[in-house]
Amino acid sequence: MRKRGADLRYDLEISLTQAGEGLTTTLTTGLAAREQVKVPAGVDTGSLLCLVGKGEAGIGDGWPGNLYVVIRVSEHESFKRKGADLYTKVGISPEQLERGDQILIETLLDGSRYLQVPANTKEGAIFRMKGLGMPTLLKGRGDLYVALVAMVKDQ
Repeated sequence: MRKRGADLRYDLEISLTQAGEGLTTTLTTGLAAREQVKVPAGVDTGSLLCLVGKGEAGIGDGWPGNLYVVIRVSEHESFKRKGADLYTKVGISPEQLERGDQILIETLLDGSRYLQVPANTKEGAIFRMKGLGMPTLLKGRGDLYVALVAMVKDQ
């Protein structure tokens, strides 16, 4: 009698940075079985990777089952994700808001970039930095949205 092996599930938690860059990791499944899996850049919580034939062995020449890797992306302290877009808040002084300034913004995946803040900008203004968000699984990148928060000096 031939019987297909059972499918297996593996829950994998990764950081937002790892989700943006992609990674290759080794999973330990079942009885110390080790499987290498390539997680593509742009995955999000709920993404499902299927490793065909890496589940339980079949019975009597039956096909092996599959291994399904379910992705969970952990929260980041500075960035929030909505689809391929990232959102962050950056402190700026009232003087910088009034006179305008060029401020350094730390991105998740691309290092630091400058943002030109025009004179007389209001606190809470949101600026879009095109293409500095998360990669998508198909092609392209989301945007980074930067909200300015006024910092008050201690008296």
